Amino acid sequence: MGHLRAFVSAFLLQLRVVFHPDEMINTIVNNVPLAAMLGWIATRSGDPEKFTYVSFGVILLALWNSGIFRVGVALDAERWEQTLEFTIISRTPLVLVLAGKSIAVVFPALLSGTIAFVVVQLVAGRLVSIDNGALFAVSLGIAYAGVMFTSFVFMPVLVLAGGRAGFFGTVAAFGLVLNAFVYPAAALPQALEAMARLLPTPWAMEAVVAAATGSEPIAFIATRWLIVIGVGVVYGFVGYWLFKVIERRLRFAGQWGAA
Repeated sequence: MGHLRAFVSAFLLQLRVVFHPDEMINTIVNNVPLAAMLGWIATRSGDPEKFTYVSFGVILLALWNSGIFRVGVALDAERWEQTLEFTIISRTPLVLVLAGKSIAVVFPALLSGTIAFVVVQLVAGRLVSIDNGALFAVSLGIAYAGVMFTSFVFMPVLVLAGGRAGFFGTVAAFGLVLNAFVYPAAALPQALEAMARLLPTPWAMEAVVAAATGSEPIAFIATRWLIVIGVGVVYGFVGYWLFKVIERRLRFAGQWGAA
């Protein structure tokens, strides 16, 4: 029960930070210009599948743009605010505390994604159709989980990389390409597609679009679900191992806070 209370407390504390008015305004408007541009391009193409990809892809794209930076800096902020040491010596595992914060960080991104979706529909002047609501809802939920697993890995990576300037700008830029949010992974050059297939998002987007358009059987969608879950579990283990690396370094050095 103590671990659960610590998890909930970390979640509620971070929620108060991310729902600050200044943070909310930035989150809401951050993805509007990009969503408008992508909506216009998809409408001009006249391809229903492209419009479907963009309509739902901007939701996950907003989660990536709004979430990955905040999730990534959450642990580094603990380091520079000199609270990481106190988190380490508590009985609750570091990964559990930071998981609570990460989930809280995603909540404004949900709003940002919803607004980006609405912008695309307004620019297109029509509403995207959904063939199977139940399959679509499950697919989108699994897709969100896939992005979360991916972004959660970058939390310890930023600390291990020393918080170098431009690190997450590079990660986010490559992520926009390889995550294949607004186009099929098969549209990428072969080498990039192979790299993209190591991420859960391209598989998740295929399931989302197939459920929305009804273009593929349930077996196709379910297979994508399993792949996303499998890849996500691998990322989860990698993230857990990286947290353990940080804990060992901190304990060995005695202190890992701001000077």
